[in-house]
Amino acid sequence: MKVLRIISCILLLLNANCVDAQQYNFRNYNVEDGLGQSQVYAMYQDVTGKIWMGTRGGGISIFDGFSFETKSTYDGLPSNYINAIEEDHDGKIWIATNNGLCNYDGFAFTKVQLNDEGISIVVRDLFVTEDNHIYCATNEGLYEIFDGKVVQRELPSGDLKNMDVLSLYVESHKQIWIGTEQGLLKLSNENLINYGDESVYMKNAITVIKKDEEGQFWFGTYGDGMYTYNGDRFFRIDYHHELYRQTVFDIYFTENEVWVATLKGGIVQYNKGTKVFRSITEQEGLSNNHVRCIMKDMNGNHWFGTSGGGVCHFLGKQFTNYDKDSGLAGNYIYSVLRDSKNRLWIGNSQLGVSVLTQTGFVNYDASNEFKNIKVKALAEDALGNIWLGSDGQGVYVYNEGKFEAIEELSRAYVKQIKIDPNGDVWIATAGSGLIRVEIRDGNYLIEKYTTEEGIISNRITTLHFDTKGRLWYGTESNGVGCFASFKNRLQLTTSNGLPSNQIRSIAESEDGRLWIGTAGAGVCGFHIYEEENQPIIINEQRGLRSDNVYLLAFDQENKLIVGTEKGLDFVLFNEMGAVTQIKHYGKLDGFTGVETCQNAVWRELNGSMWFGTINGLSHYNPSEISNNERAPVLSLSDIKIFYESHLEKSAIPILNFGKQVSTIVLPYHQNHITFDFLGVNMPRPEGVLYRWKLVGFDDEYSPASNDQSILYSNLNSGEYTFMLIASNEDGVWSEQPLEFKFEISAPFWRKPWFLGAMIILALLLLYFSYKFSVKRIQSKAEQKQEKIQFEKDFLELEQKAMRLQMNPHFIFNALNSIQSLIGTGKETEARYYLAKFSRLMRQILDNSRKSEITLEEEINTLENYLLVEQFCNGDRFNYEIKVSDTLEKDFINIPPMLLQPFVENSIKHGMKGISDEKKDGVITILFEENNGILECIIEDNGIGREKAAELRKVSKETYHTSTGLSVTTERLNRIDAEYDIVPLEIIDLYTKGVASGTKVIIRIPID
Repeated sequence: MKVLRIISCILLLLNANCVDAQQYNFRNYNVEDGLGQSQVYAMYQDVTGKIWMGTRGGGISIFDGFSFETKSTYDGLPSNYINAIEEDHDGKIWIATNNGLCNYDGFAFTKVQLNDEGISIVVRDLFVTEDNHIYCATNEGLYEIFDGKVVQRELPSGDLKNMDVLSLYVESHKQIWIGTEQGLLKLSNENLINYGDESVYMKNAITVIKKDEEGQFWFGTYGDGMYTYNGDRFFRIDYHHELYRQTVFDIYFTENEVWVATLKGGIVQYNKGTKVFRSITEQEGLSNNHVRCIMKDMNGNHWFGTSGGGVCHFLGKQFTNYDKDSGLAGNYIYSVLRDSKNRLWIGNSQLGVSVLTQTGFVNYDASNEFKNIKVKALAEDALGNIWLGSDGQGVYVYNEGKFEAIEELSRAYVKQIKIDPNGDVWIATAGSGLIRVEIRDGNYLIEKYTTEEGIISNRITTLHFDTKGRLWYGTESNGVGCFASFKNRLQLTTSNGLPSNQIRSIAESEDGRLWIGTAGAGVCGFHIYEEENQPIIINEQRGLRSDNVYLLAFDQENKLIVGTEKGLDFVLFNEMGAVTQIKHYGKLDGFTGVETCQNAVWRELNGSMWFGTINGLSHYNPSEISNNERAPVLSLSDIKIFYESHLEKSAIPILNFGKQVSTIVLPYHQNHITFDFLGVNMPRPEGVLYRWKLVGFDDEYSPASNDQSILYSNLNSGEYTFMLIASNEDGVWSEQPLEFKFEISAPFWRKPWFLGAMIILALLLLYFSYKFSVKRIQSKAEQKQEKIQFEKDFLELEQKAMRLQMNPHFIFNALNSIQSLIGTGKETEARYYLAKFSRLMRQILDNSRKSEITLEEEINTLENYLLVEQFCNGDRFNYEIKVSDTLEKDFINIPPMLLQPFVENSIKHGMKGISDEKKDGVITILFEENNGILECIIEDNGIGREKAAELRKVSKETYHTSTGLSVTTERLNRIDAEYDIVPLEIIDLYTKGVASGTKVIIRIPID
């Protein structure tokens, strides 16, 4: 056995691969990502959080975390070759180029003329003093810009004028360090000190000069490393030649470290406390070892500009990644285990297993005592044996440097292996159910549990022992089962609240919840130690990047780690168990494996974790993870009016680096406004959330959203303030909102002058309305007076008509006739006619009180009248009253005594010339309807109107009847005024040219 152990150790040493090929967390940006050119010599982060990257031929590329915007000579730059970028205290950005100096004021680039000759000057370096003087290191000496003036610094000797200056540092206007091709100089009180003459080490070109917080100066050289000056002497710090013959282009200081950009050695970190050097090169993930500049952003992360490799964003070492290039046998990692001997076992795809020790990786496969199989599960039993489960090729045990196959399980498809508190081995299989292996005296006692023994499925995917020793197992399509005391005790399915019955992973939290990862439905948490159980669902709607879960684990802080095909999601809970935040880690965050493999996770005692992915093995180091305490830097990128940029069309710019510099006033009809905004958060640009409100329109902030634009339409006139806040990936919100004030002017009809004019107009309208109303009232009064007078006249006319309708001679004659009957003894006949006469008088008196009577009443009155007239005239004529069958006599109303004057006229004048003996006079009265008009026709066969008129003249008869007829005619004409008809028509009748009677037609509208 000792021999086997020795052989195993020898093999480990012989097969160990270098583990230095590890990936730090970098995001690399190059031309294909939008960078203007791959050589970046200068970087600067402006007040909006955007990073300006100066290139060698590609101008300046401005990066906002999502995309690049390139500025070149077409935009006003004097040259596309950029050497340095700085900002003064007024907010102007100064840019050193191969064709002079320019500045950017937020709107445009302006070139600064350094000399009168207009000769092109190469500006290599810039320095901004506390009193806002700009110093330029150029190929024509040293220039100073202040208060709009350009001054070339010079000595009486003229030594500075034509000097090619590479770098500079200004202590004061009289103490300036100058780096040149020939070494280090210092301008001190108009004296030039050449330190290269005093030291054999300082004769190389000085590429960079920096001063740390302790007051020490650091000098980078071309080909001679780096020097430090403490005020008394110059010295080197690389005692073991870590920077020997290195070219240093930039130096940057953090709290206790010095970061050095080199020509060939990448980034060199020097710890002032430990005096230890560490390199970050292409081997660690740097895109190029030729580094030109270093910048630390607002979030504390470093950026490296390289020559040929673009820009590298260094996010730390929270993830270290290993793949085939690091020594692994394959990139598909299905299982991970740290054994009791501190060896890390890694299950590969098709090539056995790899072991990581302090010396590196060793791979066990068909060429090295094992098999070319896919190791899906790893576990260590109480005796220190390593159990390896394969995908269809059985189970193996590693002990004392030897792999042993368990024959009874030679064809098992193993999904996971767990050791219970008693030391028994439990194996989850795909098709063979649960397998328990009891180890006794070196022998394996195997017992299988399938659906025949009561488990819910033979296809088991995952296992978990809870704190009570119960075994929970997940299945491919039947949910979760609980196996306790060798019996199936409980089953969790969709009927209990599981979002899916397809289970992939199980983990338990400190609060006693069993968390279940599903295939396509996210994660579900059940409390397994309480009877009342309300499941918690975490899915894409709650913030997971994917519902397709492959692994679950808890870290030392009880954060739930969910592994999916899109990376890792860290779920944070509050004290009540509610989800408070979900943080995602993917490729951009250093987790380069991205897609995790099922249950391939291991947590170390120190809290770090190992994850198996389809792209290698990832080591998560929580000590390198720090929360982002800085909220995103907010700025307005554009303001659109009816979808058109206001900034492009406005004659006066309103935004400077995203900040408001002037208030816009919009006319009332331009009330459709869009705000485009951006919160720059370089560590996690996609993790920014926004909330906004428009004071004057909104009362509360909007819900959190990742939208970067908001539209307000149909705004009323008034003053508004747009307020915007944002949070980073760690939920840190802006302390102060970004505000933008604008005004929508009132329409002209709401202007004071217009309102005044409207008031005056309203007063005038009121005045004229008053005058018109008075006039109208007067007119109505006059009309009313006329109407009253008319009604009075009409009433008198009616009364006159009543008086004139009945001929007094008729009454006299009627009474005389009745008296003669009495005198001749015809009392019965006299009483008959007296009754008729009295009835007629009563009808006349009754009708005189009414304005209208029915047609039936009028006919009765006419019959009585004709009967009395016939008696008084000695039966000299006959009469006939006809009524059309279509007339409803009881419902048709007409004026009273309207026809009597015409009937009387027929009797007195028409019948006058007819012999008493013949008795052939006939008066016919006809009532009929014609288109809603009642036509009353009175026709006689008398002598006619002409003969009657002649007789009246001879007899000198009075005209009372004619007067009554004229009054009735007036009444009918009133009807004509109200209705467009001919109310009265008199027709003379002729027979063979001889007058044969008269026809009178009276027309009355039927209502």
